[in-house]
Amino acid sequence: MRLPPCDEIHYEAPPLKLAIAQIRFPAAMGGHHESAWAAFGHQLASEYPLHEEEAPPILPSGAQPPLSQTERIHRFTDHSKSWSVVLSDGALTLEAQTQGYSSSDELLRRFSHVLKAGHSKLNIHQRHRLGLRYINEIRHKDLSTLSSCTKHELLNEDLIGFAAKLSDNAEHMLQEVRFKESDGVFVVRHGLLRGSIAPPHAPNPEASPADPYYLLDLDYWDDRQMALDLEQTQKQLKDFSDLIYRFFRWTLGKRLEQEMKPIQRPGDIS
Repeated sequence: MRLPPCDEIHYEAPPLKLAIAQIRFPAAMGGHHESAWAAFGHQLASEYPLHEEEAPPILPSGAQPPLSQTERIHRFTDHSKSWSVVLSDGALTLEAQTQGYSSSDELLRRFSHVLKAGHSKLNIHQRHRLGLRYINEIRHKDLSTLSSCTKHELLNEDLIGFAAKLSDNAEHMLQEVRFKESDGVFVVRHGLLRGSIAPPHAPNPEASPADPYYLLDLDYWDDRQMALDLEQTQKQLKDFSDLIYRFFRWTLGKRLEQEMKPIQRPGDIS
């Protein structure tokens, strides 16, 4: 994609609601025994000491496949309940909610630790899908229609498109665009909606059904089946993260980015 390079800037008030890193693997792997799940949980206990069984997790993209009646879903969570590891028969997922997320580097570091535990304790040595997803809900007092997004310098007018130029009253939009990249598929789901898209385990207390917000759901995945190479997988996730972040920065309007309160650090590009 033709996106300008930029260093990562940290914000005091980012619009992120949920960040997800996930690997899917053959269901025959994953340690279908209590002893394997217990060993995996013990390996992660210092960072994710809380454990519960629950309904299936969010997938990085697309429809969720049907699950067997006997599949067990394990969620391991930290004490702040802002970071979770979710294990099912065919997927290993790391989720970060707004209050816990600090940077892409931390997300990738944590996922590397989780993946190593899955490799050693659950015998995961094949991957069927690798994904990274960032769900953002942009809310602002001046956000009401698509034209308000550009009029008040909240979002890039090239992102919003023709509707904001033709009318001041366009109040709903949802679009999905897929980009075929050399290492996978990058999907942008965006538009002006109401309420919240946040899942039940990561609710948005600020949202009401009537509240408008701009969805920016950035999803990058590779569904080529291959042997699990831990180092190569981390490098690929880093590449995913870099493109997602550059696209995110491209979407921001000048006023919105200022009101997100950038935390300037040496080397940052503003």
